[in-house]
Amino acid sequence: MDGKCTSGCLNNSYGFDCSQECKGHCKNQTQCQQEDGSCPAGCEEGYSGMKCDSVGCEKGDSGSNCDNAAPRKLSNGSMVCSVNCLNKTCHPVTGSCTLGCVKGFGDVNCSTSCANCLNQACERKTAICVDGCIVGFTGQDCSFAQTEADSGLLPESQSWLWFTLLLIAMIGLMNIFLTIFLKRNAAAMKEETGDK
Repeated sequence: MDGKCTSGCLNNSYGFDCSQECKGHCKNQTQCQQEDGSCPAGCEEGYSGMKCDSVGCEKGDSGSNCDNAAPRKLSNGSMVCSVNCLNKTCHPVTGSCTLGCVKGFGDVNCSTSCANCLNQACERKTAICVDGCIVGFTGQDCSFAQTEADSGLLPESQSWLWFTLLLIAMIGLMNIFLTIFLKRNAAAMKEETGDK
């Protein structure tokens, strides 16, 4: 045995042997990634960083989850590209990512997370999800948490109730048709025996 957790970690733990604790600040109380402790859905309001373990935003960043990264300038006036720019390449004046974004980010500065998009796929300029949302999220950019009532899915107990009611209705209809059929056959048999 090498100590590796092959069946996954319990809630709030991660790592090779599940010995490290998640910080518990992942957005919508989602579980952190077993491999590295990162929060794929982003952070709760007021937290930032890959593992949502930093309080507040870095200087110039904004947004409830610090996901609007501010472009930064060097002392010579040129821009520091966002770490989310593909090949860390950006326009020297505006800071917009010229080659696009790394997977999971969108908009011109690649500062909007696409973590709630299916396959983390979103349009480069608008951050609108191209393949839809992961389960539990809705909206063009999949930024709205979807409640059970919104999902259109019935809880399991309601599904069974509707199935049972439908089954009872079908049995009732079969009884009505069977009764009508038997009465007609009985009347036809009576006519045949009366004719002879």
